[in-house]
Amino acid sequence: MGQNWAIAIGINNYDNLQALSYAKRDAEAMRDYYRNEIGFEQVYYFAEGAPDIELEHGPPFKPLPTFAKLDRFLD
Repeated sequence: MGQNWAIAIGINNYDNLQALSYAKRDAEAMRDYYRNEIGFEQVYYFAEGAPDIELEHGPPFKPLPTFAKLDRFLD
């Protein structure tokens, strides 16, 4: 059976766009929902100030919500 996992991304501030008020909070709520209600084995949370992700190999990964970080993480 496959492993269920999810990525929750919370970005309140974008360059050249009006700031959002609740995107980060909504992503935190989705992270908790995936973990606690659905029971996903792994939920990765990307946001400013999010705790580092412990990887099986290598140093902890800083989960900043940028294209470069997501691309590197998924590679």
